[in-house]
Amino acid sequence: MKIEIILPYQNAEIMANVWAVSEAQTDFENPTEATRCTLSYAAAELQHFLGRTIEGEVVILSVSSGQNPAITLQCEGEASKSCNYRLIPQKNGTLIYGEGRIGVLYGAYEFLKMQGWRWYQPGPVGEIAPAITDRIIYPKEALEFTTQANLGRGLAIEGALKESEELLIWMARNRLNLCGNRPYTRALMKKLGIIARDGGHIFATILDPDRHLPSGKTIWEEHPNWYGQPAQGELTRQTALDNQFCVSQPDLMDFICQEFLAQVMGPWKDADEVDVWGLDTWGGICNCPACQALGNGTDQNLHLVSRIRTYLNKARLDGRLDHDVKLVICSYEGTNTLEPPVNKIPQNLLDAGDFVLYAPIVRCYEHTFADPDCSYNRLYNEALEAWGKLDNPIDLMVLEYYNVSKFEDLPLLFTRTMQKDFQHYRACGIRGYSYMHLPLVNWGVRTLTQLLYAELAWNPDADIDAFLEEYFKNRYGIYHTAMAEVYRDLENAWVNCTSLRAWKDKSLLTQLQRWNGAIPTTPLKVDDHFATPENFEAKSLQAEALMVSALKNLETVLQNAKDSYSPALNTGRQAVNPIELRKQQLSSRLYRALSEDKRSMLYGLDSYRLLLRLAQYYNALYQNNKDAADTLWSQVEALENKLESYYMPLTFTTESIEIISNDALTRTQLTATVQRCRAQRKNFR
Repeated sequence: MKIEIILPYQNAEIMANVWAVSEAQTDFENPTEATRCTLSYAAAELQHFLGRTIEGEVVILSVSSGQNPAITLQCEGEASKSCNYRLIPQKNGTLIYGEGRIGVLYGAYEFLKMQGWRWYQPGPVGEIAPAITDRIIYPKEALEFTTQANLGRGLAIEGALKESEELLIWMARNRLNLCGNRPYTRALMKKLGIIARDGGHIFATILDPDRHLPSGKTIWEEHPNWYGQPAQGELTRQTALDNQFCVSQPDLMDFICQEFLAQVMGPWKDADEVDVWGLDTWGGICNCPACQALGNGTDQNLHLVSRIRTYLNKARLDGRLDHDVKLVICSYEGTNTLEPPVNKIPQNLLDAGDFVLYAPIVRCYEHTFADPDCSYNRLYNEALEAWGKLDNPIDLMVLEYYNVSKFEDLPLLFTRTMQKDFQHYRACGIRGYSYMHLPLVNWGVRTLTQLLYAELAWNPDADIDAFLEEYFKNRYGIYHTAMAEVYRDLENAWVNCTSLRAWKDKSLLTQLQRWNGAIPTTPLKVDDHFATPENFEAKSLQAEALMVSALKNLETVLQNAKDSYSPALNTGRQAVNPIELRKQQLSSRLYRALSEDKRSMLYGLDSYRLLLRLAQYYNALYQNNKDAADTLWSQVEALENKLESYYMPLTFTTESIEIISNDALTRTQLTATVQRCRAQRKNFR
């Protein structure tokens, strides 16, 4: 059997696999060069994976011979940035037709998915390969694939060292196209059509009160008026960054614009988009009369970003800026910009295509985003819908928080709410999605979250039941039914993750972090998702039991998998044919997936138990139940000893180029609480 891949460039037979990896030498501002590089890569991917699918030969040609089935690659417009694509039946094969070069690449992966290929995790370990066959599946009718999320579908990846070629390729294979700017893999990102974003909460550095100016003075010493006036009390050096800065100061606006341009022409020069977010202080806005006259916090922020846009536009005309860049404004309560503005959006932001990233950081995952009965989500949804009702609306993207820092490394799942949320976002006019923060390693059960997010970001109406069934069968084989039950128990156990661990005052984690460890004078607060302390106790113990059950069932599956796979019986013998090799790879991948799931679930259970035991200990002290408190403290110390005995995945810092490997206790974010409790117990005797 022979299959031809038709790449419409002269000498494609010889040069295709050279062009496919020529991104470092390709000028991606030249549409012809960019298209040839990406289409060649699509052809090389087809050749590689189809060559592992069939018993036969797969060749790349510039023109069909007319003698063999052919897969033809065609790009509608070289300059188009559209990712939409079609698979069109031909007399003897298939046409992969993209509206832009990335559409062709996605179409190639779609064709491979028809053969049974899937990419669940970055790298070869994440490949799901079909059985070797003597036939290829071609579409019987034209298939069209379009998305409304044309602002982007991607990942907010914190940490400068989170740079991975395999992750970027995994993203393209799953139709994700937005990522943090990464200098060493920027050429690969361009080849794969991945939008590079930089910036963030940038003003804490730019306006550091202790930063020295050319005068030799600090910013605070020379310009104390730049910092926001608090609603009450005196502005001091210590409180300078507690509120948003004063956007009514002309010299401050000039300073910020100059600093911003320097960054865009320097460290951010390769970024397509830059996040322009205020101070992440959860404080107030500037209360000076001039700022108050601008409107609410969002109006003040838009005033600032509009000034930056005006400055960048002029710098572009003057030749001081050599490329265009989009500005991303956040709608986020930590910067007092969650609510829409009371005045019109500045026209220059609309003209430039700048847009708003809507960030509901403390949303609830027990309920769907649009559930009017959820005290968390109702307020977020009202604000989001209000953005869409503006007279001159601006484009919106949603930032989801499946792995926000308070959830990091926990085995959380969100299959109950994700599809309804994405469908609602689309109905609200959302045109893009981002997700904070993707773990780089040790995905475990979170692999499903990554894949489901990618699928729904492209198409909120995807057949999720079929998607989940396929996922469990592909990942766990004969154990798919048992593992689906494990996942259900695990997701139900963590359904109140927001009430337990989210940011803001009312989460259990925040309250315990602020506790001095002494005998409390007030009861531990529970939100309306638990209703009463007694209900909190009952639901929490039930959740713990579900985690224990899920882990026990997984360990049974893992043991069965170990018993059925004994590589030692091969006595070192290597696989002698592709079928035998595939069987060995399947067994190895299953064992790896199950063991990775187990590690994440063990940490999840330990972390949950520490949180719960500390809460129970708090309540026992408050109720003056010494015996119960002593018993619970013994359990806390046992959990402390266990958690500090093993490591959790790497932490990539945002402040510097560093990687930190923390023990599990540190990752629970409760170390200081335990230490304070121990110190206070000396006073109980």
